[in-house]
Amino acid sequence: MASPTLPLELLQKIIDDLDVTSLEDYLTLCTFSLVGRPFSYLCQKRIFQDVKLSYSFSWHESGKLVLSDSAGIAGTKTTGHLFRDLLASSPHLAILIRSLTISVSGNLPASHHDPGPSSAADSFSLYDILPRLQNLEAFMIAFQFYQISRPWNATEERTQSLFKDIIPRVSRLDLSIFEGLPTSLFSDCPKLKELHAPFLFTDSDNISPPPAVKANIQVLEVQFQTQNANPGVAFWSPASNSPFSFSHLRSLKLSRAICSPSQIDELLLLCSGALEELDLHSRLPEDIQNLAKLRKLRRLRLHPKISGGNGMFLYNSFPYILTTLKTLPWSAFHPKQLALTLQATVLAFPNSEAALPMTLFHGWSDVANFLTDSGVSPTLANVDFVSKRPESYPTGFKEVHVPLSEFTPIWEKNVNLRKMREEGRLTYRIEGYSWAPQFDWPL
Repeated sequence: MASPTLPLELLQKIIDDLDVTSLEDYLTLCTFSLVGRPFSYLCQKRIFQDVKLSYSFSWHESGKLVLSDSAGIAGTKTTGHLFRDLLASSPHLAILIRSLTISVSGNLPASHHDPGPSSAADSFSLYDILPRLQNLEAFMIAFQFYQISRPWNATEERTQSLFKDIIPRVSRLDLSIFEGLPTSLFSDCPKLKELHAPFLFTDSDNISPPPAVKANIQVLEVQFQTQNANPGVAFWSPASNSPFSFSHLRSLKLSRAICSPSQIDELLLLCSGALEELDLHSRLPEDIQNLAKLRKLRRLRLHPKISGGNGMFLYNSFPYILTTLKTLPWSAFHPKQLALTLQATVLAFPNSEAALPMTLFHGWSDVANFLTDSGVSPTLANVDFVSKRPESYPTGFKEVHVPLSEFTPIWEKNVNLRKMREEGRLTYRIEGYSWAPQFDWPL
């Protein structure tokens, strides 16, 4: 009697459920791969589906930034050259790779004389790796540890060409490491569906003709931009001859982007027929956006700001958040359609810790009354109120520790609000974050 066997489809589901980033699951995959040829292929497919390589930033003799195979420590190298050697010895693995992530460490000091092969040289490992990855669908480059994004125009020319060659090949792209990317980079990338970038730049004095086929973006994240950068024409504006189409945009995150409320309203109008997720963190707390056309919206995250104390003025942006919420097409929403997150940034407060919950309450109360209105509450799937409190302040600011138990009785003076919590449609959370003034000054 033959031994019972699992169908390959079920084996594939079991293997796909293993987490390659977990050492235990990784070792399990390596063990399974030794069982037989079917297991070997399925396990290799899972292990090499998403590859992460390490590199470092280095200074080229031209004074521009390059990627380097050196880790910056004498005699050590990054993992890029090791992976190049692996593909040379096992070329069949290359077709399994769908996603490539480049993890970059900080700049090597200018005095470092042996950075190893860099992206300015033919011997750089990525130049051997990338042509082999014929099935690549996603490319991400990010810092290993959080750092300030680097200006695109400070990057060495051949290194720029490396990324220019990658962009048309993939459908998912994360270039968050670079700031000030020109939209001309995306003039021929019809495959692109998902884009993450700090800031895209349109030169209003040198606007190129629109491409024959635009990238139909479905997921867009625009992150932080330095305050002294010139945004020019918004890259989604028809006046910019944008290489992107946003008519099918489902998920949008605008974080700290420098653009006017009217420019954001323009983008929201372009994607209003498809947008389901919106995370809006505009430059000024008093920016009020018009969300009236977003009838398909299912997830909304807004960022109220509260600050004050130690002689600073008290500031509360909840009134502006409330005005934005009132623009939503509530009457067009289905029951329990919208999941709302209000992530309040708490920067500083008077020295009395007891003032914290009451100060939040003054902002939260009017919003709560609106959300429990009979025309609004039935359309809410859930409301998640998150209080973001700095874990470390600049000198002179007082860190505040208040347990959640002190917030809840004040918030729940509203009977309807308490009812929402009892129904499981309202949650309160307090989270900390490390305050970095160059990135997250809330005013």
